[in-house]
Amino acid sequence: MLNEHVPQNSSGVAVALSSSTPAAASVPASVTVTYLSGSGTGRDAFFTVTLARNAPAGPVTISASLNGQTTTAHLTILDQISSSSGNWGKHDHLLTVTAATNNPSDTLQVFVSGTTQLIGTLTNLGQGNYQGQLPWPVNPGYVDIKSSGGATATMAIPTVNQ
Repeated sequence: MLNEHVPQNSSGVAVALSSSTPAAASVPASVTVTYLSGSGTGRDAFFTVTLARNAPAGPVTISASLNGQTTTAHLTILDQISSSSGNWGKHDHLLTVTAATNNPSDTLQVFVSGTTQLIGTLTNLGQGNYQGQLPWPVNPGYVDIKSSGGATATMAIPTVNQ
């Protein structure tokens, strides 16, 4: 472990940090590790991993290096549905849904919320944007949008006079 290189009576040691995918998950260039008595190892440092909006789903490796020694941590950015909107037309009985995801190759399907009753599949417009006008006899109240990558978003469906 890198903490073995931090002396008890020092003001800290700068440890270099890096991300395998900085456009998706960024870290500070370095973090100072200081000796703290009573903290388990006595040597602790904390830093934030910042995820980009719509960061692509997939693995990221965070590395910390000191004196030629490197240790890594692996994290996985999960599939996510970042925005969605919809309404149901009182006169045309069309459920209109738009959504966006961080995985542009996803398939997004719309279900009556809390059930497995499929309303329909959204059209992939590219770049993670999806849309659909799905015939449905009544306002479902709420729908679940599910991605093929495992993400789910629930949203309320207002009625409009269309």
